[in-house]
Amino acid sequence: MVFKPFLWWRPEVAKRDLTLVQQMGFTWVKQTFAWRDIEPQIKGHYEWKLADDIVRRVGKRGNLKLLVRIDRQPFWAQAPGTPELESAPPA
Repeated sequence: MVFKPFLWWRPEVAKRDLTLVQQMGFTWVKQTFAWRDIEPQIKGHYEWKLADDIVRRVGKRGNLKLLVRIDRQPFWAQAPGTPELESAPPA
């Protein structure tokens, strides 16, 4: 079974939600990682702290597995001259 909690911005909520996931008997945690949060301003400059924290938190739970979906492109990755769209294909 897969459960999709929101683990990204609030560590205190992530801890609570992972406990609830385990108590409900789920074995998979699906989490969306926004590309724009990992590589926000410039191509090749990464900020892994939040993603690493989630991987670490789930890994410490022993019986939980993590399924990650990457979406939400950084605005710099869109085609030049296009409006900033929340979810657009990269150029």
